[in-house]
Amino acid sequence: MLSASQNFLQHCLLFDIEVNEKRKIYSLGAVCNGKTFQIPPGKPIDRRQLEDFDGFAAGAAFILGHNLLSHDIPALRQLAPSLRLLQKPAIDTLYLSPLAYPANPYHRLVKNYRIVRDSLNDPVQDAQLAGKVFVEQWEALTNQLAAPSDAPILYRGFLQDDAGLAGTAQALSAMGIPALAGNDLYDCFSWLAYKYGCRGAVDHIVDQLADGNL
Repeated sequence: MLSASQNFLQHCLLFDIEVNEKRKIYSLGAVCNGKTFQIPPGKPIDRRQLEDFDGFAAGAAFILGHNLLSHDIPALRQLAPSLRLLQKPAIDTLYLSPLAYPANPYHRLVKNYRIVRDSLNDPVQDAQLAGKVFVEQWEALTNQLAAPSDAPILYRGFLQDDAGLAGTAQALSAMGIPALAGNDLYDCFSWLAYKYGCRGAVDHIVDQLADGNL
């Protein structure tokens, strides 16, 4: 029987791309609901190949990977901005790593912000590794909530206000982490931050958050 995290992954397109020094995509690998898609290393990938990839991704509700938001998505958008998969909510395990492991932001499969590979230039394997990272992040975050800790609730509240991170916030929702918004979110943040900092400084930060300046 699949765990809740593994069941969630069945609805995700896990993918990774390889980009050369000229910012050209030369390899791509993906996994979706047990099936794989790969464009092996070679000539720069063209739009037709990416359209095939887009078709492979059609049934996924989310896209998931490591450093998607700053690396993979911008590279795909530059080459083929009309890809439908780019409209799907994105879950970035790079952003979840320091939240899941605040004392040691590097996951055992992550070093210096990169997935730890067993082999070179295998984007399918990297996509699968991102899924493994996500499953362990899911466990770590749900354990925080059960501890109990308010931190995961704050994570979801602040992430869901950022359009680029909304998919990551939806993943937290799937973990059973409650949502807070508006004054409830700021009050929860203040209550937690007062334990570690000056009340005046905390109040100043909250005012900036409420005004949208942070």
